[in-house]
Amino acid sequence: MIRGLFAALFSVVVATAQASEPEDGRELVESVSSHILQEISENRVLFTESSKALHKVVEEVILPHFDFEKMSKFVMVRQWRKMDAEQRGLFEQEFRGLMVRIYAKALLEYEDEEIKYLPTRVNKSRNRIIVRTKIIQVNGGTLSMDYHLELNVDSWKIFDIRVEGISLLKSYKDRFGRQAKAKGVDAVIEELIARNKKAATQEEVVTEDPVNEPG
Repeated sequence: MIRGLFAALFSVVVATAQASEPEDGRELVESVSSHILQEISENRVLFTESSKALHKVVEEVILPHFDFEKMSKFVMVRQWRKMDAEQRGLFEQEFRGLMVRIYAKALLEYEDEEIKYLPTRVNKSRNRIIVRTKIIQVNGGTLSMDYHLELNVDSWKIFDIRVEGISLLKSYKDRFGRQAKAKGVDAVIEELIARNKKAATQEEVVTEDPVNEPG
């Protein structure tokens, strides 16, 4: 996976309530960027030494601004109607745990890349916006990242990220879909639970590659 693939993620996730206009979504992306990136820089040693501290930041500050119900339903779309309430709840919970580890790893890999903001795309009929960014990498290359947000009551929620046009959710949809077809939904959930427990026991940041990791 390209280093810093999710580097710009942390510049868009600290959304606040009462931000219902498309312009607010774009302004939130820009206004919190410097603050979050400063946090990463100032606390890198602490986060490197303590995965718990790092996971706590991701869990409490970042992930609340994702729509995990919508994300989980999309990822398991072919199985969702057949899943009971317990299965849905467990999958959403463990999928969230997986995201904690992915974003924690991405946070540590951030290397002060420059982030440029492109014009935001707005779909007013569906209350959605796409915050488009381009990351200028330390090797001189560029990486496009698009954040798909949807208005939820009066705040913006992230429901997908696309890197170079590749959807994070679609990658997981394909991966978990194959697993569910071969082994069943319960097997998918059990594997997620086992991997999250293992990571918690070892108290380490587990490297996850949502696009290229073997399914």
